[in-house]
Amino acid sequence: MTGFNHVLVGLTIAVVTREPILAPVAALLSHFVLDALPHFGDDRIILWEREFMRLIVLDAVLCFLALGLGLLLFPQLWWLLMLCAFAATLPDWLWPLHLRYNLQHPFFDIHAKIQWGERPWGLWVEIPFACVLVALLVGMSGQIK
Repeated sequence: MTGFNHVLVGLTIAVVTREPILAPVAALLSHFVLDALPHFGDDRIILWEREFMRLIVLDAVLCFLALGLGLLLFPQLWWLLMLCAFAATLPDWLWPLHLRYNLQHPFFDIHAKIQWGERPWGLWVEIPFACVLVALLVGMSGQIK
């Protein structure tokens, strides 16, 4: 799953639970649930080359825009939103260390196996998923004080 959708789920968990201990843990666990769903990935894109870096930059921009939306809609939860967004993306922050230093740990094996559904067509799963989450967050902003 792209970082953008991980952040959106982390924000949603923060808003729905508002629990300072439960929310970050749930956001972290949500990462693995989302990665078990079919999602975008393309083996033809070579790590660290231009197209890969463009995707990473685009995803990062979308992540910060999502976080900004969350902060705009729920400013009273700013710290929990930031914590849950980070927790929801944390496992993907570890991948560059694994790739750069060839770290061997069962975590990376398990995480790789969970991502069975990385396919180019997975973008058509991620886009509607993101739209639903954005609509949900915007809708909740009018109801939750």
